[in-house]
Amino acid sequence: MYRTAKDLFAEGDRQRLRGDTANAFETYRKALVTLVSARKLVDKRLEYRLYEEMVALAQKYTPIAEELSRTAARDRAPPPTAQSTATRPGVRWTDVVGNEEAKQMLMEAVVLPLTQPQLFAEGTGRRQWGGVLLYGPPGTGKTMLARAAAGTRGFFEIKPSLVLDKYIGESEKNIRAVFEKARSAAPSIVFIDEVDAFSRNRSDGGGGSNADRRVLTELLEQLNDPGGVFVIAATNVPWDVDEAFRRRLERHIYVGLPAAAERAAMFRSLLAGVQNTLTDKDYVEIARQTERFSGSDIAGVVRGATMYSTRARFFRQMPDGTYVPAKEGEPGARAMLASEVPQGKLAAPRVTFADLVASRATITPSVSAETIRRFEEYGKKHIN
Repeated sequence: MYRTAKDLFAEGDRQRLRGDTANAFETYRKALVTLVSARKLVDKRLEYRLYEEMVALAQKYTPIAEELSRTAARDRAPPPTAQSTATRPGVRWTDVVGNEEAKQMLMEAVVLPLTQPQLFAEGTGRRQWGGVLLYGPPGTGKTMLARAAAGTRGFFEIKPSLVLDKYIGESEKNIRAVFEKARSAAPSIVFIDEVDAFSRNRSDGGGGSNADRRVLTELLEQLNDPGGVFVIAATNVPWDVDEAFRRRLERHIYVGLPAAAERAAMFRSLLAGVQNTLTDKDYVEIARQTERFSGSDIAGVVRGATMYSTRARFFRQMPDGTYVPAKEGEPGARAMLASEVPQGKLAAPRVTFADLVASRATITPSVSAETIRRFEEYGKKHIN
């Protein structure tokens, strides 16, 4: 592994001499990562000279790589970051099924200060929260809640894949640009999705890399001067979010898994525009069978159920020329696959309770009981 690192450094030197800055930086970066891995395998006490040689190599090439990173960042075209203009999500509170308590707390924290400012005037004893952290298992509707809270305000969404950049200083610049645009459109909302990717906890022993610390510092500076911008962040792992960052987002709201009644309502909502034969009793029963399912899990069950009848092995032709699933031996039934039905002639089948049950059998809950327990413990420690 050490030899591989040395070979990469040599290749980087050749690329740098040719003026190939971008590739030289990438090669040096790979070499440094390989070197770090190699050092972990060396016993400093037994192989002192080798260890010191590795340290010297890292000290030599780290500043070179950083300088190349800055040069490459200046030379390249600016990448897309987050939204360049404010959007209006168009999500209403009624579009969010379940999570009634979370919706109420989010309304109080985000909507009321804008629509009822007199409630938060000086001397009333009320003060707007300094930001919201939505936390909970994946697939529970945190992003939908944030979009509903935005209402008619400008909404700027930051995602790690669009903001984080491998070039030194670019991630901070991208974050700064988003907040500047949001301030120019105030009152507005900046929604930071997967915030743990930007603000890893520094108290867990590692402290993160220099790049991680610079990104976190930039975020903290932006939160110190909101300027008409309200920040909503979301995470599936709140215990991984830096403590200082969590303190800036004063209101922590748990977005949990749907209860049975909420699951039934979700099935109704998802099947509202789909032909089906389900009864009230069926909705109650399928909700009972999907204990510990998240909203996205339930959407997966419905998606599978809508396609289940297309797996039939027999179809029959209707008077209007379309084909519907049939049973073997049924009058007019023909042995054929859905893919063999004439193009455009397969009728949209009705979803049955049996389809939902069959689809549910292929999907397991994405959230474990242990994960739920951890969220409950976190909530007890961080009640606000």
